[in-house]
Amino acid sequence: MNFKELPTWNFKVEEVSANVYRVTAVDSSGRKVEKTGTDPDEIIKEVKQNALLIMKTV
Repeated sequence: MNFKELPTWNFKVEEVSANVYRVTAVDSSGRKVEKTGTDPDEIIKEVKQNALLIMKTV
């Protein structure tokens, strides 16, 4: 899964247990953001925000 505001990042959503999701984002340089929780939409939003912060600090 990719987002236009983060073109070099690849997002993956996995259900790791019943109603527990892990969202992992990795960019082309190998930097990684990962979060686990029960609301996949909220987790995606938080991981996107963290990836954007990483992009701003570089």
